[in-house]
Amino acid sequence: MTTYISAVFHKDIRTVEFTAANGDKMLRTGGTLAWLLNNPGNLRPGGKYVSMIGQADTASGKFAIFSSVEEGRKEKRALLRRKYNDMTLYNAMHTYAPEGENDTAKYLAFVRKKSGATDQTVIKDMTDEQFNGMVAAMEQYEGFNANADTRKEKIVHATQVSLSDGAKPLPSFPVVAKTSTGKEKKLTTNAYGVLPAFITSKPGEMVQLFAEEAGKVGTKIGEFVLDQASASLLFARPLVTALAGSQPHNPDGGPRDAKRAPIRYVIQPKDTLGTVASKFKTSVDELVSNNRIRDRNKVFPGEVIWIYGPAPQGSTSGAAANDAASAAAKNSYAIKRGDTLSGIADRHGVSVDQLMAANPAIKDRNKISPGQSINLPTGAKKAEPASTAVTKPKTGQPPASSKPSGPAPSLVKPPPVAPPKQPAVKPPAAVDTRPVRSAENQAHPIALVPYSQQRAPWIEHAYAQAKKWSGKKEGVITKTINFHEEIGYGKQFKTMAGGDNAWCASFVNYCMRKAGYPISSPHPYRARSFAADTTNYVQIDAPVFGAIALVKTSHVGFVYALDGSSPILLGGNQSDQINFVKYNPASLRYYVPKAYLAFANKELKDPKLDATHAKTLNDALGIVVVTKASGNER
Repeated sequence: MTTYISAVFHKDIRTVEFTAANGDKMLRTGGTLAWLLNNPGNLRPGGKYVSMIGQADTASGKFAIFSSVEEGRKEKRALLRRKYNDMTLYNAMHTYAPEGENDTAKYLAFVRKKSGATDQTVIKDMTDEQFNGMVAAMEQYEGFNANADTRKEKIVHATQVSLSDGAKPLPSFPVVAKTSTGKEKKLTTNAYGVLPAFITSKPGEMVQLFAEEAGKVGTKIGEFVLDQASASLLFARPLVTALAGSQPHNPDGGPRDAKRAPIRYVIQPKDTLGTVASKFKTSVDELVSNNRIRDRNKVFPGEVIWIYGPAPQGSTSGAAANDAASAAAKNSYAIKRGDTLSGIADRHGVSVDQLMAANPAIKDRNKISPGQSINLPTGAKKAEPASTAVTKPKTGQPPASSKPSGPAPSLVKPPPVAPPKQPAVKPPAAVDTRPVRSAENQAHPIALVPYSQQRAPWIEHAYAQAKKWSGKKEGVITKTINFHEEIGYGKQFKTMAGGDNAWCASFVNYCMRKAGYPISSPHPYRARSFAADTTNYVQIDAPVFGAIALVKTSHVGFVYALDGSSPILLGGNQSDQINFVKYNPASLRYYVPKAYLAFANKELKDPKLDATHAKTLNDALGIVVVTKASGNER
C-alpha cells in the first residue's frame, strides 16, 4: 500500500495533492470533503493528530488531512476516547455536534439507533459493538460516502531534483532547464535546494540543467530522463568560491597596519587553540583573551569562537538580522563569475560585514553563486575596480548525481518559500590591527583564504543548546523552548515533559532546520522517521562526526566523539536532558542528509572523531547525568 507523507489542498480547484514516500503524486478530486481529505470525522487541525500530513483551508474552515482513511478513522476513535470517554452519549453528541450548527436531536437519534446505546450510556462503558456502531453511524451521518460517483484519483510520476555543493543545499539557486522536445524554462531552488517537480508527460524525455549566470545559460549541471516511475535526484555541483581580499600592492612607506574584522569560527574535531591560532596566523593568547576562555587546553567541537577580535555586538541576534535586512538599500548587485564578497565590498566602498548584514540569507561568506542577487548597503558607492584574489569555481565536468533529496515541491505552483533566517553580523565598533603580510617581503600582499567550514554545521546548534541548558531537565527546558513546537508540532505536543512526549527526534530536526537542512518526514517527532525518509536522508556504513545515529528504532542523536569503539551521542531526551551518552555500536544505524552525502563519503575515509569520554564532555558543560532506575540513560 502506498504511504503518503504530505498533502496540499488547492482550494481554487478543490483538489488534494498527496505526495508518496517514493515521490509519486496522487491528485484527488470530487466526492465529499471528508473523503477528499481522508477525514471521516471532519476533524479540525489543532488536536493531537500524529498522522495528520496536511490541512485544508476550505469555505467551512480548516480541516485536517490524513495519510489514509484508515488513519483518519483511528484519529477519530482516539479523539472520542480522549475527549468524550467520560460523557454520556447524549452529552457527547451535544458537544460534538452542537445545536445551532447541526440538527443535534436528529443526529443523536440516528447514532442511538445504529449503535444500540441509550442517551445515558457512558462512552467508556460501551461494548465494542456499541462503540464501533457509534463511529460507523457518525461517519454515515456526516456523509462520507456521498457523491461516490464523482470521485476521481490520478497517479502521476514526478522527478524531484535537488542541488547541493556536496555538503549543503543550494537555496535560491537560478537554473535553466532544457528538454529534448525544445522547451526551455528558468527555475529557482527553494530554501532546501529543491527545484519544482518535473512531471513525466512523455516518458523518455531528456532534461538538461544549466546554471543561470548573469541572466544567461551557464555551466551545465547535469541531465536526466523523465521515466514512467518517480525519482529523486541530487546533483552535487562542485562550486567553490573563496574570499581572499588583500591590501594594495607596493604600498608607500613599507608595511602598514591593516584592520581585520573578527571572523566567526566553529571548533572542529581534532582542533586545539594552538592549531586554530596557527591556521589563522594569530596567537593562542589573543584567542583566549577575545573569547574569555577559562582553560586554553579545553575547546570542544561545536563551540563558536571569534578570531581577530571579540564577537561583534549583536552578532548572534535574530532581531539584528531582520533590522539589518530592512535597513538595506534598494540597490542590488548580480553576482558574476569570479566575484567574491570581498571584491564586491571593495568596489562599492563597504565592508564584507556590511554586505553580510544587508543579506542575512547569506550564511557562508565564502559561498556565493553567479546569477545570485544581493543587496548593497546604504551608502554604497558606484563600483570601482579592485585588487582581489579569487579561487575560481571548478567547472568543466558535470557533477555526479545520486538518488534522492529534498522535500517535493507542489505540482501546483506553490507560494515562495522563504529561506531560513540567518543571523547577521553587525560591523564591529573597533577591530584589531596587525601588519599586512607580503609574499617574500616584496610588498605584494598575500590574500588569505578563510577556512571553509562544511563539516556538520548542525552540531553548532546542538552544542549551543547543551551549553545553554547545562543539564537542566525537560520540565525546565520546555518552559522556554518546546522543540516539538519549533518543528511545527506544538499543537500535538504542548510540552516535552512526560513519557508520552519523547523529544529526541524533534531536537535533532530542530538543529537540522537551523542549519538549513530539511526535517525528516512524514513524522519528524519520531526517531525512526530518519530511516523512513529516503527522500531527504540516506544511511551510511559507519559513524562520522555529526551523523544522525538511530538507536534501534526508538531514539536518535548526533555522533559527536568516540569512547574506544563506542560512539558518544550528543542528543536530547537523554535522561530528560540534552547531554552526552555512550552507546553500544551494535544498536546504531547512521544517517546524513542527502545534500551532505558527498562530504560524508569523504569523511568516512577519515572520520576525524575525537577520543574522549561522555563524562568529560558533560563535566565541561556542568551537566550531571542521573541514570534512570532502569539503568537506561535515555
